[in-house]
Amino acid sequence: MPAKKAAAPTKMTIVEPKGIEKKKKGTQKGEKKESAKKQLAALFQARPKDWTLGVAVPHKRDLTHFVAWPRYVRLARQKRILLNRLKCPPAINMFRHSLDKATAVSLFKLMNKMRPEEDAARRKRRIANAKRLAEVMTPIKEGEKVDLKARRAARQQVLKEIASQRPIALRFGLNTVTHLVTRNKAQLVVIASDVDPIELVLWLPALCRKKKVPFCIVKNKARLGQLVHRKTASVVAFTDVPKDLRADSLSLLKPSSLSSLITYTFFVSGVSLFLALSTMLVRLSASAVSLVLRSRRSKKEVTGLGEKNRKRKKERNEKNELESTFFFSRY
Repeated sequence: MPAKKAAAPTKMTIVEPKGIEKKKKGTQKGEKKESAKKQLAALFQARPKDWTLGVAVPHKRDLTHFVAWPRYVRLARQKRILLNRLKCPPAINMFRHSLDKATAVSLFKLMNKMRPEEDAARRKRRIANAKRLAEVMTPIKEGEKVDLKARRAARQQVLKEIASQRPIALRFGLNTVTHLVTRNKAQLVVIASDVDPIELVLWLPALCRKKKVPFCIVKNKARLGQLVHRKTASVVAFTDVPKDLRADSLSLLKPSSLSSLITYTFFVSGVSLFLALSTMLVRLSASAVSLVLRSRRSKKEVTGLGEKNRKRKKERNEKNELESTFFFSRY
């Protein structure tokens, strides 16, 4: 078969924009302006792109809407939107106000020096203490006389030495810290702001205020977890501070260093105080109204009640006493 001839490239016509032409003398109104058209050889031929599949590469588009995101990502985004749109109660809103950066840096430096010992070191120390206790508590041979009081006193002395040699470190864990706060053994409680669910630590600031234990809220539970050799830690507490670190701890517990926390605490307690005062004022106003109504009554109605009213009052009181005794006797 004879080969097909290649089609010659078509020339593109370029239409120049219409220029403003001067009116010629002697032209009539309503005549159309003539525009000069020039055909020029095109330097580049127009090649329109074909957007069908497999031809031209399409433009980049934002496809995040079509991505099947994991469940934890969707929940985190929904939670962020809800927290921004809904009104937040004061108890939850407190966890948005964490410690300022300068105070948090000094606090974490102090906590880093008081990290609890690792499992291997603790095991080694406990084995050494058990050996010391075993030397004192030697088994008694048959027929051998032993002073039991001296032996008991020696045992108590060794136990005291072991307890005094125990390193002072941070205490962690929600149950442990709660126990320390209720027993008034905690000196400072550090709470993480990103605990999820927040209900785990929502009640802890109120408990600390009731027991008059200073507390603060810091960012990132993972940072607290690193201090105690865990992935995360929701709460950390100080029970005691070594002598060489007491100056740093006293500077942290000053009101100036925790000013933002203290002002917010007083704000929350002030709301409850306002509610208590308002209820008290309502009660006082009710009692004042009753006094005014009594004063308007006649003297006979207020002071000298008739015999019938006295009998009715007495019968009512006896009936109430009988009902109360019957109620309590059932339980």
